[in-house]
Amino acid sequence: MQGQKLPPPWVAARYHRTTSLLHPPPLMPILLYGLEALNMNKSQLNSLDFMANRFLMKLFNTNNMQIIEFCCEQFNFVLPSSQIAKST
Repeated sequence: MQGQKLPPPWVAARYHRTTSLLHPPPLMPILLYGLEALNMNKSQLNSLDFMANRFLMKLFNTNNMQIIEFCCEQFNFVLPSSQIAKST
């Protein structure tokens, strides 16, 4: 992360509380299993990603997308559109 500002220290303090929610995501396999049967267009996939990002924003109590992206990297959380693209 050269040239990028690291998130504030309180983000790391929330990791231990969120590990069970994000790693592994408990509802993600069920969601993806049902969605594989559908032929989704780009805007529908973007809506799924929006839902996942909003969940993470509420979980980490931030609107900063850099923090959300950092948390996704740390927890190996992949957005639904990327997971659906891998499975098809």
